[in-house]
Amino acid sequence: MGCTALKLDNKDMVRRCKERLRLMKEAVDARHYLAAAHTDYFRSLRLTSSALSSFAFFEPPLRLRLDPRHLPPPSSTTL
Repeated sequence: MGCTALKLDNKDMVRRCKERLRLMKEAVDARHYLAAAHTDYFRSLRLTSSALSSFAFFEPPLRLRLDPRHLPPPSSTTL
């Protein structure tokens, strides 16, 4: 039922109909903005995941980084 089918002498009903149409348009626009925000969020998660994967791939394994030649010398005090 559109606003044109309403009689002009019932202005309150016409006003409510136009307000409802405006609110429906705003709801559709808000839904599109929300979908775009979700898309951007998932894209950023994917990029973050890719960066972390690249970092982990190029990081040497832990056993290689704990080479005894690179550790500080043991303390000379014994208990």
